[in-house]
Amino acid sequence: MAAPWESLSSKLADQWLAALLTPAFAFWLGGAALTLMERGAWGQALTWLEQQKTSSQVLLLVVILLLTGLSAFVVQRFTWAALRFLEGYWPALLSPLSGFMLTRKRKRIERLEARFASLSERFDDLTPQECRKYQELEARLLWVPSELSDLMPTRLGNVLRTAESRPRIKYGLDGVLCWPRLWLLLPPLPREELSEARARLDSAAQLWIWGILFCFWSVSSLWALPIGIMVAVFAYRSAVAGGVHYGELIDSSYDLYRREIYAALRWPLPRNPAEERELGKEITSYLLRGSDQDRPVFDNPEARPQSPDPQATLLKDRTRRVAALLS
Repeated sequence: MAAPWESLSSKLADQWLAALLTPAFAFWLGGAALTLMERGAWGQALTWLEQQKTSSQVLLLVVILLLTGLSAFVVQRFTWAALRFLEGYWPALLSPLSGFMLTRKRKRIERLEARFASLSERFDDLTPQECRKYQELEARLLWVPSELSDLMPTRLGNVLRTAESRPRIKYGLDGVLCWPRLWLLLPPLPREELSEARARLDSAAQLWIWGILFCFWSVSSLWALPIGIMVAVFAYRSAVAGGVHYGELIDSSYDLYRREIYAALRWPLPRNPAEERELGKEITSYLLRGSDQDRPVFDNPEARPQSPDPQATLLKDRTRRVAALLS
């Protein structure tokens, strides 16, 4: 009977190695290790494990894999809620804290904007040190909402809120309302880049959850508290960096492909930036509430030139180069 168990063990090895690289496995292994070391039972646990039969070890391995997979699935279900919390969408119970942080952020942003304006006025006479300060302030203010009414209590919230508000400020298009429509019209390449960026953002939020959960192991060992806090802080910083990258891709998608919304709705294209903002507001209202007006007159989609697919264009260029080399 040893052969079947050994065969099963070898098949589970790949799953075991994959589980070793997940936060869920690190959570359970780290918590168990801290608990055993706190009680001085680490050596006894290893000795007990070595004394077990192959079948018992395989069964234990299956249980660990199931526990890891199930807990990872549960945490994954809370990813969206964790992101909302990290953005600053807090329950009413935390309203005093939210108000306090918003007040501090407004004052800090006002100081940064005043300093940036002062440096901008004498831009041509800045010293090298002042130039670096100017660039630092520009980078920080780049991901702050233009309207203080849109300000969020956390940095991640301000980054994502800025990405949501830029299409409205630049083109009159509501970033949240129009995004699902634009997503369906994007070519494969930008959609793939956006999916990867969003996956990294979600992974950072999940890691933050695991860091917070790891703090609960402090009932067994106080070392779990600083470890969990450090993981949560690292995860939040990763989420902010991921949010900036994701926001840049969203902003770029509107910059490059917003005309696809006009084309899909058979809406007349704007002739200048001022007209585009007004038309963008009309499209936003049309998507939100519809319209019974006789204006604008829908365009003929067959008469409108189609935007080239970047991947198709790249493939054609490569084909031409290969043909030129072979000729």
